[in-house]
Amino acid sequence: MIGTGGFAKEVGQLIYEINRAKKVWEFGGYLTNDESLVGKSLLYGSIVGMDDLLLESREPTAAVIGVGLPSLRAAMFRKVSSNSLIDFPNLIHPRAVIDLETVTARSGNIVTASTVFTCDIRIGDQNVFNLCATVGHDVSIGSFNVINPSVNISGSVTLEDQILVGTGAQILQNLRISSGSVIGAGAVVTKNVPQNQTWLGVPAKHFVLHT
Repeated sequence: MIGTGGFAKEVGQLIYEINRAKKVWEFGGYLTNDESLVGKSLLYGSIVGMDDLLLESREPTAAVIGVGLPSLRAAMFRKVSSNSLIDFPNLIHPRAVIDLETVTARSGNIVTASTVFTCDIRIGDQNVFNLCATVGHDVSIGSFNVINPSVNISGSVTLEDQILVGTGAQILQNLRISSGSVIGAGAVVTKNVPQNQTWLGVPAKHFVLHT
């Protein structure tokens, strides 16, 4: 597990729940970028070393990125994926609803409890789908996106890359959310969102910070 914050512990719990349903993973512990934390215990394991351990690995190893910010997920992936022996599996909670015959997902995706996917959905790499999120039909999702709890994504929506969608946001059908965007908690998105913009409110509008 790359990361030692609150979200990393939640992903540790996800691994625990997967293993409780059927033993799949041997959890090796957490990795940090703070040397002073090495050796400390966390829930479900301990902090076993620095992030660079994965770069030095000479045997096949499964890794998961336990951080909840899109840009950090992308940066960590770029760093660690230079070692071809590192694999990034999809972690899917046993109580998620997802039909992998009609939903395709590449690698490193985190799918938590009570998340629901309908059909004909295409998912890239290293996305997070947090508790009780729903994803409708014919949705296309890129990579390094973080979908927070209770988000509803309607049918035929496209999410590009490195998008943060806040808790309880609603994205209506047939919309495109462009890369680098932030959708605020509780927002109702009724229009396409351009690249690198923050949208807040009901209905959601482009937020500009005035100085």
